[in-house]
This record gives sequence, C-alpha cells and structure tokens, in this order.
Amino acid sequence: MQGDPHGAADDGARVGSGTDAGAHGVMMGTRFSAASESLTHEQAKARLVAARAVDTVKTRVVDIVRGYASWPEPYTGRVLRNDFCALARQRKRACSRA
Repeated sequence: MQGDPHGAADDGARVGSGTDAGAHGVMMGTRFSAASESLTHEQAKARLVAARAVDTVKTRVVDIVRGYASWPEPYTGRVLRNDFCALARQRKRACSRA
C-alpha cells in the first residue's frame, strides 16, 4: 500500500486494499477525527477539514501529555499547529516539522 509512510489508511481505496489483502482492520489516523462517528468536538472537526498540510505538525506530544511516552516513536499523531505544540517543541523536541 502506498500513502502514509507508517501504514495508516488515509483514504477509502487504501482501506479497501488492506481488507482485500486479508487485513482484519486498518489503522486510521487524523482523517477519522473528522468523521461523524468520531467523538471529536464539532468545531475541532471543522478546523481539521479547513486546514492545509502546512497548518499541521506530526508530534508525540499528545502521547507524552496523556502518559503514553512509551508509545512507539514512529507512530506520531498529526495535530493542528498551536502554541502548546510550539512550547513542547522548545522543551522536548516532541514535534517534528513533517
């Protein structure tokens, strides 16, 4: 499968490719946050949908703040750039520029 370098299914075709290849499920990333099934706040969903790639950053800061610092480093989350992430980047280098 092409797409996300960490294997996340970032569109319907990749979900289908994964299940067609025998997978029992697929890893969904940020795109799922904007789905109607997601528990993400509606205003946050609207901001995600309106955002461009340059408005986001891949980071481990969410895992670190939630106490999941042992989560495997290659599996970052993508968040909208904000002051909190900038501060974390200064202090811990938790955010990448990707």
